[in-house]
Amino acid sequence: MNQTFTLVVNDQPDVLLRIIGVLTRYNVCIRSFSHAPAEEEGTAIMTFSASFEEKWYDLVLKQLVKLIDVIELKAT
Repeated sequence: MNQTFTLVVNDQPDVLLRIIGVLTRYNVCIRSFSHAPAEEEGTAIMTFSASFEEKWYDLVLKQLVKLIDVIELKAT
């Protein structure tokens, strides 16, 4: 399954590590990644395309939303 995720996150140095940690637990393969500052100061937008087994989709979403630095998550 291929999926694109767009996250609005707090712009902190360890946020990417936390996100990668979640993805690693579910054997998610990141195909592309983009990071840019958001309009609101102190936040950033991360967009990544990933492929993984469909059975992990709901768990990946739930775990990403649970991360304290994730403000908003959109999956397309």
